[in-house]
Amino acid sequence: MTTPTHEVMHHESAATVGVRDRQGVLLLVLADAAFALSVVFSYFYLRMGNTQNGWIPVDGATADKMNGWIVVGALIASALLFRLGYQATVLSNKGKSLACYSLAGIALLVSIWIQLQQILHIPFGISEGTYSSCYYLITYTNLIHLVLTAFIVLGIANRDRMDLFDSEKHWHPLVSNIWLNWVVISAALGAICTMFV
Repeated sequence: MTTPTHEVMHHESAATVGVRDRQGVLLLVLADAAFALSVVFSYFYLRMGNTQNGWIPVDGATADKMNGWIVVGALIASALLFRLGYQATVLSNKGKSLACYSLAGIALLVSIWIQLQQILHIPFGISEGTYSSCYYLITYTNLIHLVLTAFIVLGIANRDRMDLFDSEKHWHPLVSNIWLNWVVISAALGAICTMFV
């Protein structure tokens, strides 16, 4: 069922394509950062405004302040492992790079599982005050980031397994590393927000 693939000749050099990939990912990070910062602004604006005591209703529940940091910890482990894999790719150490990319993917899957467990055990509904709406927005945005990043990292691990990277062609892991670092920062912003109830 598998057809052999042949190297596709591109009319531009690998370096030029790599620069374009980096620019594209940086623009994606910039757009996502604008969204993340607007969520942070909204969270604190609504918290400080507390119109008609709607932030947390009387007898309203809140989530554990450390929930976000547990996910951030697993994400940091994934980012460090991925960075080690990228460095091994640059040095053409295939065994180490594949192991690091695979472990980074596993750490991301663990992050997804932790985030899902936290979402399933939130002690309030989405419409129980402004805090709950903001909390759900932050956690679901983080979950979307985690799923997308896991897909990317596991794809990089698979491409490394297929021996598609070497010391000169390694811009895919580089741009994936940029995205993964942004996801860590974004998750940390959400964790900082949710510490201020």
